[in-house]
Amino acid sequence: EQALLESILEETLVKTGARSVSGIVMDPRDGEIVAMGTYPGLMRGDLQKLWNRGEPELALPRMLQALHLTMEPGSIVKPLILTAALQNGFKFEDPVDVYSKSQTFDNHRRRYEDSHLLRDRTVLGTVVESSNIGIVDIGRRLGKQHVHRCLTTFGLGRRTGVDLPGEERGRVIPLEQWKWHTLSSACFGYAIQVTPIQMIRAYSIIANGGRSVTPHLRRDPSIQDKTVSGDRVIPESIAAQARFAMREVMRIGTGKTVGGTVDMAGKTGTAKMNIHGEYIDGKYTASFIGFAPWGAPERIAMVVVEEPDPAMQGYYASRTAAPAVRSLLEGVLRSPGNQVQQALEQRIPVSWLSQRKAAAASSSNRRDSTEAGQLAPRRIDPGRRADSLASPDDREQGGEPEAWHHDD
Repeated sequence: EQALLESILEETLVKTGARSVSGIVMDPRDGEIVAMGTYPGLMRGDLQKLWNRGEPELALPRMLQALHLTMEPGSIVKPLILTAALQNGFKFEDPVDVYSKSQTFDNHRRRYEDSHLLRDRTVLGTVVESSNIGIVDIGRRLGKQHVHRCLTTFGLGRRTGVDLPGEERGRVIPLEQWKWHTLSSACFGYAIQVTPIQMIRAYSIIANGGRSVTPHLRRDPSIQDKTVSGDRVIPESIAAQARFAMREVMRIGTGKTVGGTVDMAGKTGTAKMNIHGEYIDGKYTASFIGFAPWGAPERIAMVVVEEPDPAMQGYYASRTAAPAVRSLLEGVLRSPGNQVQQALEQRIPVSWLSQRKAAAASSSNRRDSTEAGQLAPRRIDPGRRADSLASPDDREQGGEPEAWHHDD
């Protein structure tokens, strides 16, 4: 599985012209990581050179990008918002207030846009077609307390506890600092910072029937029981409905062109990149999370494509990250085994890995007390107000951008 992942990441980078491609494969029932990697990673001899210079920690971001990369997730957050809506009395068939592919709400100047008029103007259709306007309508009716609680309940903005060093925390803005535009931005994956391992853990809760898991590498090989036993996060019935919605994404929604033989559910997300507080035209992060078989998932996978070249396969996740996840799930469900531990320890001296784990544990309390936005200098300028990161136009509009485009 590790070799398959590395091959698919390399192939995806070549096809998309991306700067970097990262992936992680996990068992959603117990959180066991079965494959994880980034391409391009370390070249032969790179780790030894860093070790000789006394800078081995510089290798970690290139090897464990799923733990280090902080990003605004885009539309992959929408299924989480769906679970909050369903728990608060919304039904799949309930209508959403979408009458145009460009509209405002509540007399505010901020305009939201979709690439096409939402065809199925319901709660379910909003997620299946990935409508920004529809999810903002759902979020404003839920209210900021419910949306904030949803994000934090799924573990966004908190370390997962994975047994590897250097995990970043991300950031969900404290509720008391939320403005009306923070609410709308968060509903389609802006104004928050997450890591890939946080998102795959959140989706695992949906995949396994609603219970928490802690991502981990080592598992006692004598334990064959895959019964989900973590704390309940959402009701099983809500998780089942969310899985169905994500299956519809693949059947008739933004993922319908992905194809393949695996019976997969998933969600696409494409977000404009924020680098040092600036949203850069033409630079995107494309993400996809999928699990299979969708009715009783055994594997869940996430691929993040950073800065795909729009001139090649485009930048939407349905054309970049989703095909990679499809290939991953098709392969791993035919190829049992866990090689990620060996692959990592072949590249990192075991003694150093143990030291880094101990150092990470001893400094955990100190790091947790700092502003999480400071943990990702490549993505966030700590000098800016966190809730002003809602859009490229925040500096001119005071948090009320003129338009938000539909993403897949």
